[in-house]
Amino acid sequence: MKQPLADAPASDAGRLQEPTAVLPLAFGVLGLVVAGAALALWVIPAVPRLTIIGDELVGLSYIVAGTIAWLRRPSNRIGPAITGAGITWFIGDFVFVPNAVITALAYALMWLPNLFAAFILLSYPTGRFFSPAARALFLTAVAVSAAQYAVRLFVLDATGDYGCTCRNPFAVLPNVALYDVVMLVTRIVVVLITLVTLVLIVQRWRHASPAGRRQLAPVLFAGAVGLAAFAADITAYNLTKASADGGALGVASVTGTLLVLARTAVPLGLLFGLVRTRLDRALVAQLIVQLGQAPSPERVDEVLAATLHDQTLRVIYWSPAARAYLDGRGRLVEPSAGEGRAIRLVERDGSPLAAIDHDAVLTDDPELLTSVTAALALAVDRGRLETMVRAQAEESRSLPTGRVTLLYSDIEGSTALLDQLGPRYADLLAEQRRILRGITREHGGREIDSRADEFFAVFPMGSTPLAAAVAVQRRLRDHAWPEGATVKVRIGLHTGEPEIGDEGYVGMDVHFVARLGSAGHGGQILVSQAARDASAGELDHDIRLRTLGEFELRGIPGRHEILQITIPDLPADFPPPRLAK
Repeated sequence: MKQPLADAPASDAGRLQEPTAVLPLAFGVLGLVVAGAALALWVIPAVPRLTIIGDELVGLSYIVAGTIAWLRRPSNRIGPAITGAGITWFIGDFVFVPNAVITALAYALMWLPNLFAAFILLSYPTGRFFSPAARALFLTAVAVSAAQYAVRLFVLDATGDYGCTCRNPFAVLPNVALYDVVMLVTRIVVVLITLVTLVLIVQRWRHASPAGRRQLAPVLFAGAVGLAAFAADITAYNLTKASADGGALGVASVTGTLLVLARTAVPLGLLFGLVRTRLDRALVAQLIVQLGQAPSPERVDEVLAATLHDQTLRVIYWSPAARAYLDGRGRLVEPSAGEGRAIRLVERDGSPLAAIDHDAVLTDDPELLTSVTAALALAVDRGRLETMVRAQAEESRSLPTGRVTLLYSDIEGSTALLDQLGPRYADLLAEQRRILRGITREHGGREIDSRADEFFAVFPMGSTPLAAAVAVQRRLRDHAWPEGATVKVRIGLHTGEPEIGDEGYVGMDVHFVARLGSAGHGGQILVSQAARDASAGELDHDIRLRTLGEFELRGIPGRHEILQITIPDLPADFPPPRLAK
């Protein structure tokens, strides 16, 4: 099943309307006032101090966590729901008010926080039910709760749990037998609803991706424990006819205490998730540094996946030459989000740069995703603006000295490509250079010059020039080029000790590698004897050398042995070397 393409660019994505903070702060203050009033009421029946602390801890933890979540994501319903759970948690304490109206209302509605808790567990973290079954289950819970509230308010005449020796002024149909039957049936249904909720949570966890599980874990684990404790508490009440709230000892008292502790874990889990998200955002600064080091496409995927904790993430890049998105290996990719996936476009001034294919759960943290997208846009844009790198006089001192391996390449049939593509040839040439630059860096080398379709690079001892040349041929072969064009380069590798002048490397070694590369054919890699000796450690079952013979290269005194790299998945049969005798 295909999902809509998330087409928000880096500059606009995740931009939400900024609502006022007055409402969440007002409800937060209201919650603190209600908590203070409840604390004062606890003194009336002389309740044990540990029970008072537990009651206040649960309510306040929900109020604090909910207010923070509400302020952080005003458009998400989870924050208001958690705040509501905290405020309504104290309703039951108002049964101690010596007023028949307040006592009856408090006793009828004292289980209201259970509805908020159910909504949180069935809609976390987006504030939207995660499935139609979750929505149906919540609506069922609302209906059952409404039945409980109605019989408590209109059928129950009086109870020993009232904080005053008074009768219920709302009992228009007092009937003890009816009350007992309805409450027993609804309690049994509530236990069933709780068990079904547990099943849905387990199923959601099993089907969640690793990124989704990381997001769900802090709240769902705590919620599952709370649901189990809640079911045990109601079951104990039905079996013993005694509730922990009423002060009775035994099984119900134990399960009631466990329920209080379990409920505290949910808001604490949410706070843990918020703190972890804040720490994740701190990783963006590190990400910017890593992307500034011009990493390979594979490394870009790695650092973004680590920052967003999504190992399935991949980045695809817009190719001006192909006018399409390509993966790191240059293959055509259609940026379409499958089930459970989302696409985040990366743009600069309305022009496409790249796209991030990621787990859809990451959209629940738009601020983090926007920061990462902006960092990627900066890195890709900087790479697009790279001009030809030349070793000028001020840079010459940083060039590798001593024995080095030089790489030369040029495009075979560049004039034909220019005729075929016209103005688009410039995009093709720029893209080909970016590929060569990236592979050169990946293998420990450095670009020293690029003119027209020619490319020069240097590899100090200890780097892997042979593997770099092979990677270039593979990448260019697999790359999607515009209008079905084929880009083939001939590559020459030679090892020597060139001199360094104001314009970079000079001397016979530079001329030698240029003549060697020019003698090849598109897709061919020619190696001098000196390069073979210097790179013997790179030879393995994949990279082999075939001796072509001794040749006299134009403008180079003497005859020189020329070898060719052979790779199982690359062409190996070519005509004799060009420009050679």
